[in-house]
Amino acid sequence: MTTLVEVEPVKQIDTTKIVDETSNALTKAQRFIIDSNDAYEAAGDFLRGLKTIQKEIDETFDGPIKAAFASHKSIVAAKKKHAEPLTEAESVLKSKMIVWSREQEKIRLAEQARADELARKHAEELRAAEVAALKAAGEKEQAIALQEKPVVAAPIVVPKATPKVDGIAVKKTWDFRVVDESKLPRKYLSVNAQAIRAEVKAMRGETSIPGVEVFEVESISAAGF
Repeated sequence: MTTLVEVEPVKQIDTTKIVDETSNALTKAQRFIIDSNDAYEAAGDFLRGLKTIQKEIDETFDGPIKAAFASHKSIVAAKKKHAEPLTEAESVLKSKMIVWSREQEKIRLAEQARADELARKHAEELRAAEVAALKAAGEKEQAIALQEKPVVAAPIVVPKATPKVDGIAVKKTWDFRVVDESKLPRKYLSVNAQAIRAEVKAMRGETSIPGVEVFEVESISAAGF
């Protein structure tokens, strides 16, 4: 079954007027000197003119942006719809492979422990035979010295049973979970900036939060002509 995804064509936008109005705006603002009340008022008029141009820019671009966003959203939704079954299938297979790999590793570790124990016992038996031979030969001091040395068993490595598959890699990483937040050191705690900002906006200069300095910030808003 074929499903078609409709995509809106990208429309050309004429920006000639906007370019003319905005090309020197930054240079003029940088060169503007406010050294009197008249200059301050002139700066305000210039600022309002900028807001008017901004309104023209919004009217020019907002429609195409909205259409493009709607098209983008539709395509992303279609992609997600087709990809979700694969993502879920991948997750299911990975989980099953990890379970199998862990079970095989438990078996391998148990076999490794059994092999290590057999190797240790074998080494102890060889040591006991050597000590007995030295004693029988009258080498009592050598027998005592040998007996006091630690028993070293020949290493036996039990290989992993899980096969290697081309293109498949098993990566091990460390993660964590917090089991008692009250015991966390201070350096691992983050500041709740959202809660602090809400308190400052509500209380303003009367805010009293230990470790927090409250200050006033001025800003200017402007409306177009």
